[in-house]
Amino acid sequence: IRGFSPFPGAFTNVIIKGQNYILKILDAEKQLEKHNEAIGKIFSDQKTYIKISCPDGYILLKSIQLQGKKLMDVKSFLCGHNDILTWKLLN
Repeated sequence: IRGFSPFPGAFTNVIIKGQNYILKILDAEKQLEKHNEAIGKIFSDQKTYIKISCPDGYILLKSIQLQGKKLMDVKSFLCGHNDILTWKLLN
């Protein structure tokens, strides 16, 4: 993620309410932690953080941009997207 920031940015595809969108990730940090969660599962308190499970921990998103929207920090993004736990990552 850091290697591609700010241009072109790291991308992933998400399914939101049955539609495919591109999510651009411009800033994130790794959180090393052992877990038994499925890889790619999204976690959030729906107010302050979004993290995605990886084989050796989590990726804690800091700055993201949903396709067709403005670049935002995660706290601002979550103010308008309280359905984050229903999203599905494709890759």
